[in-house]
Amino acid sequence: MPDETLEFKEETCRRGELSRERLTLLVASNMTGSDKRKLLVVGKSKLPGCFENAKHLPVIYRSNEKAWMTSGIFTEWLSEWDEQLTKEKRRILLTVDSCPVHLSVKNLKSIDLVFLPPPPLPPDCSSVVQPMDQGVIKTLKIKFREQLVLKIMNREEQGKDSNISALDSIVMLADAWNDVTDITIKNCFRQSGFQVSVNDETDATPENWDAWGLNFSLEQLQSFFEIDAALSTAEEVGDGQQIVKSVPNADDDEDDSEDEEMAFGAPSVSEVFFSVDRIRTFASVNDEINTPEISKALKTIEDFVKRAYCSSSKQMTVAHHFYKKPSD
Repeated sequence: MPDETLEFKEETCRRGELSRERLTLLVASNMTGSDKRKLLVVGKSKLPGCFENAKHLPVIYRSNEKAWMTSGIFTEWLSEWDEQLTKEKRRILLTVDSCPVHLSVKNLKSIDLVFLPPPPLPPDCSSVVQPMDQGVIKTLKIKFREQLVLKIMNREEQGKDSNISALDSIVMLADAWNDVTDITIKNCFRQSGFQVSVNDETDATPENWDAWGLNFSLEQLQSFFEIDAALSTAEEVGDGQQIVKSVPNADDDEDDSEDEEMAFGAPSVSEVFFSVDRIRTFASVNDEINTPEISKALKTIEDFVKRAYCSSSKQMTVAHHFYKKPSD
């Protein structure tokens, strides 16, 4: 999370001690990139304040006190996917990191699990044989952090609070995942040894940094993109200890007192109505986005907002919006 960036400067973040604000992701896709699974995001708070008015999330959200992947969360996610595939009469082979929390789930009907790297290779070979580690996750992080910097810059220019909430991050992560192309995914599977027709193009390049006037060196950018590379992302198991399965979002005594995020401030219908009008004006004077498809999409949004606006204003007469000239 961005608020921690300055604390990382000249420090090494080991095992996550410096990362008080964090999210852990589970990323999955087929080898052609045509079926990218919705991101599984693990946070610390069961119900962050910023979620209060958010009716739908673009990700699957789970929580525990360390924001780590757990065996319980992994098992739940895998079982639900297996049930979906069974209903669709599909069967898949799923490659999974050889991680203590990635258990060999029993009674799966439509998913065959293959753990990488296979024995006797050591677990640290995962970055060589696991497709997601060949560039998919890195590309996702780059695209997320591009959005992050742009959002902070924009808020600073507008004189608004530049703090980034968990909801902000989740929305940007979902957008970043949508922006990871099938070309990148195919290339990463090919680099892991899978047979897939690809080219040598990739989108794991921060193309927008120069356009934004950010004079960062390649070393600085690389450091920024990999700032969380050493963070722990899963529950750990010591020698002779048993993995304890965590029940996702169980009604326990989890303390959310450290969650200081404000409730999500949804804009009013009036504000959205005004904003949509400004967006349509902006689109009309920019040829790159002044297309029939975008115009149609904006018109659909505008029509919806108009109905909501009229509904919210049904008890207010037209006279409220106009100056009444005094009689002579």
